[in-house]
Amino acid sequence: MAYGQTGSGKTYTMLGPQLENSFCFSVEDETELGIIPRASKEVFRLLSEKSPGSHWVEVSVVEVYNNEVFDLLAKDNSGKLNGIKRGIMTNKEGKNDIPLLTNDSSLDR
Repeated sequence: MAYGQTGSGKTYTMLGPQLENSFCFSVEDETELGIIPRASKEVFRLLSEKSPGSHWVEVSVVEVYNNEVFDLLAKDNSGKLNGIKRGIMTNKEGKNDIPLLTNDSSLDR
């Protein structure tokens, strides 16, 4: 989780340098990668040591801004990443759910 003022470096810390409107990371030095690509790489490295088909990985990336939730993996009709506002619902158990988050296998490698 990252918290801070606009322009304070939250996105850079979490993702590192990236191509505009893309989750493609183009770095010459892996030390430039942010927390998310580093953690993803390590998760998949560890899973590669396990038997195939024995694990399932799901990823959601959301932004909460002014009490609104945006699915940051959602793409618009042209295929560009374009955060889509999602509603917050309270389920029967009193827990808050964010329905219809994107099911994206972009990190499956």
